[in-house]
Amino acid sequence: MAEPTSILGRRNVPLVACASIAGVAAFGALSALLQPGQPSGEASRVAGLCVAISVIACGLVLWIDHPLAVRFRGRLRSSLVAIVLLTAAVTGFALSERGLSTVSFTGVILIATYAGLVVPGRWSRPLLATLLAIEASIQLITPAPRTLDAVAILTVTIAGWLVGVLGNRAHGRAAHVALVLSRTDALTVTLSRRGFFEEFEAGLADADASGEPYSLLVFDLDDFKAVNDQHGLHEGDALLAWVGSTLASVVPPEASAGRLGGDEFAIALPGTDQPAADVIAVRVASAVAERTGISIGCATYDPAQATGHDADDLVRIADAELSAVKRGLDVHHPVLDTTSRRTAATTRDGRRSALPPPIVRYADLVATGGIPVEPSAGVQFGWLVRASCLVAGIFGGVIGAVQLAQGGDTIYDQVLQFTLVPWVFALVGLGLLASSDRQDAPGTPRSLLVYWLPNALLGTGVGGVLLAGHGIDGAVVSGLYVKVMFDAFVLPRGRAFGTLLVMVAWWAGIAALGPADALWAAPVQLSIFLASFAVATTANHAYAEATRQTLAFGRTDPLTGLLNRTGLEAAMRDAPRRAQEADRLLAILLFDLDDLGAVNDTHGHAAGDALLTAVAGATILALPTAYAIGRIGGDEFLVAVPVTSAAAARALEDVVSAALHPIIGISIGSAVMPADGHDIATLMGVADRRSYERKAAASAESPSA
Repeated sequence: MAEPTSILGRRNVPLVACASIAGVAAFGALSALLQPGQPSGEASRVAGLCVAISVIACGLVLWIDHPLAVRFRGRLRSSLVAIVLLTAAVTGFALSERGLSTVSFTGVILIATYAGLVVPGRWSRPLLATLLAIEASIQLITPAPRTLDAVAILTVTIAGWLVGVLGNRAHGRAAHVALVLSRTDALTVTLSRRGFFEEFEAGLADADASGEPYSLLVFDLDDFKAVNDQHGLHEGDALLAWVGSTLASVVPPEASAGRLGGDEFAIALPGTDQPAADVIAVRVASAVAERTGISIGCATYDPAQATGHDADDLVRIADAELSAVKRGLDVHHPVLDTTSRRTAATTRDGRRSALPPPIVRYADLVATGGIPVEPSAGVQFGWLVRASCLVAGIFGGVIGAVQLAQGGDTIYDQVLQFTLVPWVFALVGLGLLASSDRQDAPGTPRSLLVYWLPNALLGTGVGGVLLAGHGIDGAVVSGLYVKVMFDAFVLPRGRAFGTLLVMVAWWAGIAALGPADALWAAPVQLSIFLASFAVATTANHAYAEATRQTLAFGRTDPLTGLLNRTGLEAAMRDAPRRAQEADRLLAILLFDLDDLGAVNDTHGHAAGDALLTAVAGATILALPTAYAIGRIGGDEFLVAVPVTSAAAARALEDVVSAALHPIIGISIGSAVMPADGHDIATLMGVADRRSYERKAAASAESPSA
């Protein structure tokens, strides 16, 4: 899976952008007709140009959804076509009216932001330079009546482009974190099954290219099930976590380690032949012998011998050797028919072609100190707050300085003269408060400060410049659009909508205090507010959906399709509320499988994997009303289900046991909130204890049976 750092390919984003510009142009026609002091013929001509731009934008909407555009859809080419056409249209419009003082021309900020948002850097920067060059040409050909408008348009175009770039990078970082989480095991701080095989496959391709051998160690913990049964899941988890940390200290730097599931681990050893792999296996076994014994199987791929093994073959060979170790048989080079297809593409000479690099490498995971924190609902990282405050402070200072240079004598000019420098320093200082790369928890004093204070500062700054100038028909008002778009890019929709209301309130206050003859600009400006919010929230949703889909991989057990431990933790946070809203009690069912270890030891892990998959399917069918079903360990499963009483929970134990009896026997226990505890960890402990008691009782009865 490629890193989703761009929203190119999400059809609704360019569609909404073009539709928004069409709406802005239509309202621009209305504002042109309302503008006082303009001859009727001139007003009609300007309104006609606005309508023409609206028609072009609507045509782009239809083109995006037309079958002829399928091969362009979602690609850089279609976005560039839309940007070029719209830029040409608004340029012609500005040249035919008041140049950069044309009120509707402030909609160019949507084009600049869209270019920064969806177009890759190698194209985005030239596009910005082109936009600025076009605006400079407009100023030379048709000078704006107000110099401040020309400066504001040039400045805010850069600011809008930066907003798009910052939003793209923020969401790209969140998406990358989600990808890393989807390929790592949080308990052991090793690669997950998916992440390990990505690096393993890439290593096999590198081995083909270099001609060096490549070895695989697969091992599991001896008597791990006994640890869970006798001491509880908490002790079993602690043991797994310790094994994961121990591996980081004993495997070679170039090696990769992952948890394949339950108590089964794998180590990939590039450039290592069979004897060297045996030495490393002894080293690993000696390191973990402090707390547990392990059984290890080994397989080696040697490109020089052209054995033709793929990843699945090597796992099967190592697994066969692991089973032989457990049975006390000869463990050297078990013979296996390698007829499965290769998982990597091959060249004509039979060697693997180069594969994309893995999303995360085990060495990088160890070097960075572990797994990153999951992205929050917003992606307002500290660096993003700093950057946005810096952009607002610098560009706002430039615009304010130009206004002061014009030498106005109103009360607003005097206020601006004394407050401009403190205003700039306040924004810079606010950015310094956001020193962390993580987002502050919602509702904390600092999170409220970095949310509300920029809104207040930006509103007062834009308002002061507009009131010192000519009211809301000045191009400086586009600074409010930038803030709306920025917050809508990076914050949850509710808080972003709050920003929209605040900025519109500032705009309304400026309109009330400013000259009444500027109110003709209200229709087009309000439409740009709405368009800014619509484009940015659509992009935010597209990014968030891509991140959620990626996180879903990280929350799903790749073998059974059930939730894994991380996914269960996320689902369980919401389960008590759902049960309360349904007027039910929340029950936790915890069960493990009897004799799964014997199945693995006798028939191999492939047979055990098939059994686990069958158990998952049967559990889903037996409990269709469950809020969450997950696999929390090797053969341990957890179910959160609403019930009417504790007796109903115990009845569900029998339902699950009966459903799984044709597949395998289980030991199961239950706990109910709030009678058995008020948090999930306590409920799991109670259910685990009852499962063990039920198993002990069954063992005590078995001799008499």
